[in-house]
Amino acid sequence: MKGLFRKDIELLKGNFKIFAGIYLVALVFLFVYKNGEQMFTFYVTMISSILVLNTISYDEFENGMSFLMTLPVNRSTYVKSKYALGVIIGMGGWLLSFLVATVYANMKSPGRDWTEWLLVGMSSLIVIFFIIVVMIPLQLKFGGENSRMVMIAVFLGTFGGCYLIYTILEKLGVNVDALLLSVASLGAPMLLGIFAVIIAVSVLISMKISEKIINNKEY
Repeated sequence: MKGLFRKDIELLKGNFKIFAGIYLVALVFLFVYKNGEQMFTFYVTMISSILVLNTISYDEFENGMSFLMTLPVNRSTYVKSKYALGVIIGMGGWLLSFLVATVYANMKSPGRDWTEWLLVGMSSLIVIFFIIVVMIPLQLKFGGENSRMVMIAVFLGTFGGCYLIYTILEKLGVNVDALLLSVASLGAPMLLGIFAVIIAVSVLISMKISEKIINNKEY
C-alpha cells in the first residue's frame, strides 16, 4: 500500500499548479463574501476530498489499470489505499481550512457564537465522508464523467427522499423541529459517538461494494 500512496502523491504533485489555483479561489471566498469563512471551509474540504477521485481517473487513463494489476498489488489493497488516501487528504484539507477560517473569524468578529461555528466546522466533515462513501464506488463503476451524472441523480434522490420523509412526518402530526431538538439534547459526546459509528459502518460497507465492483472488472 505504501507504493500506491507514493504513486498517488506523485500524480497529485504533477498537477500542483492547477490545484494551487483552485485553492486560491477559496481565499477569494474567505475575504470577499460575508460568510466567507464558512464557504472557505466547505470549499477546501470538498476539493481536498475530490482529489482521490482524480487519482482513480489517472489510474484508468490509457489502460493504466491493466498495468497496475500486473504489479504485486491485489485489488483489495488498491481499494483500501484509495479510501485511506481520501480520508487523509480530506481530513488534512478540512483541518487546515478550519484552522485558517477560525483565526480569520476571530479577527473579524471576536464576539461571535463559537458553538455555532464549531457545528459549522463539524458539519463540513460530512462532505469528506459523503464523497468517499458515495463517489469512490461510483467512480470505479462508471468512470469519471458518468459517475458525476449518477452522483447528481443520487444527490437529487437523497434530497427528494428527505423532503418526502419530512412531509410525511408533518402529516402524521410529528413536530420535526422538536424531534431535532430532542436529538441535539443528547449532547456533543453522544452525538459524536453516534456520528463516528455511522461513518465507520458506512465506510466499511462502501469499501466492500468497491471491492466487489473492481473484482468484477476485467483489466
